[in-house]
This record gives sequence, C-alpha cells and structure tokens, in this order.
Amino acid sequence: MTPMKWFYSFIKPYRKRLFLGLFLVTFLAGLAIINPIVSGKVVDDVISGGQYDKLPVLVLILLLVTAIRSVLRFMVPYNFEICSQGVLYKMRDAVYRKLLMEDFAFYNRNRTGDLMSRQTGDMDAIRHFVANVIS
Repeated sequence: MTPMKWFYSFIKPYRKRLFLGLFLVTFLAGLAIINPIVSGKVVDDVISGGQYDKLPVLVLILLLVTAIRSVLRFMVPYNFEICSQGVLYKMRDAVYRKLLMEDFAFYNRNRTGDLMSRQTGDMDAIRHFVANVIS
C-alpha cells in the first residue's frame, strides 16, 4: 500500500465533513463581498440619494451577514479540527498496533526515541495538514 493510499484510508470516514468544511469556506468567502456592496448601497442610496426608508433593511442585512460570518468563522476551523483529531487518533492507533507486532530484532535495529519522534512529529504534521492546510 502506498503512503497516500494509507493516508486516504484514514481520511475516508471524514469525507462528508471535509466537503462540508470546504463548502462552508467557499460560502464564507462569498459572504465577504456582501458587506462592501451593502455599504455602497447605504452611501449611494441613503446618504447621497436621500432614500432613508432603505436604511433599516440595509442595516439588518449588514447585521445578519456579520452574524452568519461570525458563526461560520467558528464552525469551519472546529469542523476541520474534529477531522484532524479523528485522523490522528486512528493513525496513532494503527502505528502503535503495528509496533506491538514487531519482534525484538526490530527494536535492536531501531532506536526507540527515533520511533517515538517519528510518531509524534510526523503525525502532528499530518494533523496540521488536515486541520489548517486543507481549509
């Protein structure tokens, strides 16, 4: 099994959650352009045009978009962090089970500190990739 297939086998249970996170990131980027557009309407229509009846609706839109963006700014990293922690847990469990099956000659050839360093450092890099780089 290639390293990428091995990695994807741990990500596979989190596919739906990752696609949801990517969709929410895209939606969040789309919401970022609404507030400047609405602010431009406030300046053009309300302040310059004198149409003061539009102001409550435009302010409500600004507040709703800001509230939705705030909630999504919390939910998106939380979603990716759940995926990364699950992947990390399952990978560490698989590697630990593999290390338990090795014979004494394996541990005579390899230093325990090197094995533990790889397990912590490399897997933390994988967790960082799933949590932060994908989003």
